[in-house]
Amino acid sequence: MNQIRPYLRSYILIYILWVAALWVLTGGWGEPTAWLHSWNKWDALWYEKIWTQGYSLADPQTLAFPPAFSFLIGSLSKISGFSFHMVSILVNVVAFFGAAVLATEVLVSRFSVPRWVVFVFTLSSPTAYFIFSSYSDSVFALLMWAALFTALLYPDSKRARLVEVGLLFVMPWFRLTGYAMASWLVLKRWTALVIFLSLGGWFLFNWMVTGHAGQFLEVQKMFSMPEGGILAGLQYSLRDLLSVPPLESDKFDSWLQFNLLPIVYFVAFAVTGLWLLYRKQWLLAVTLGAVLFISHNQSFWRSVIRYNSPLIPFLGVALWFLGARIGQ
Repeated sequence: MNQIRPYLRSYILIYILWVAALWVLTGGWGEPTAWLHSWNKWDALWYEKIWTQGYSLADPQTLAFPPAFSFLIGSLSKISGFSFHMVSILVNVVAFFGAAVLATEVLVSRFSVPRWVVFVFTLSSPTAYFIFSSYSDSVFALLMWAALFTALLYPDSKRARLVEVGLLFVMPWFRLTGYAMASWLVLKRWTALVIFLSLGGWFLFNWMVTGHAGQFLEVQKMFSMPEGGILAGLQYSLRDLLSVPPLESDKFDSWLQFNLLPIVYFVAFAVTGLWLLYRKQWLLAVTLGAVLFISHNQSFWRSVIRYNSPLIPFLGVALWFLGARIGQ
């Protein structure tokens, strides 16, 4: 952590200015109460419901969301006296900062890119505004980059290995995407075996709630998600890609969200993964590829841009090198 200390004040200053700008741009300055309420919807309601009502056979949809985020936010809410949503904002703001700093330090150590370019690009993620909602993405990003930080910057530390095991175990309990870390086993990184212990616990949890160990695999159907995997999702997004609706049309936002952006980001991340392989950055390449596959392994790429938000720093580095190559 000593390598972060000289830059910590600058990191904090940039981040505070960014959060303030994001708050103003999303309407927080004008109607703070209404602004706060506007973020408390969508999946945020499920996380809070899990904390207040728990899981039950009567409502198996909750098993789409692992319990760690709800338990973390709910416990801090109970201790502090602040609302569930307010605590989630505070936690997510801190977690996203930590994720951005760790991602920057990891990538600077591997590629010698300008530190502030990586950090600011990470903040530019198109889904970064979800730090204001009760979503687990920021905490998951922190855990993922913390695992990469310990694995790559402290490769010979036994203490770092223990921390890595703990991070890999808890990650899937925040987001199911955490099971992507099992891909580390292809590099004979045996700490990833703990993922299967975590998976066994999750199967047991599902069985205790519903009597069906694989219930979490069935819940997508309850969210009006058609059956299918990554190829079906790719086909859906490509189907209307060239049928661009007028800019002023109500359909333009849907086309942008479900057709253009998922394809653009999928291709960009896939190419970045190949570039990482070319650079022999095996652990980074495997992590990017596994997270990308799991986040896109559905028939309708409805929220994949958000699912891929922890991968944004990779894209920033790849674009920097591309720009440098073009500028030569």
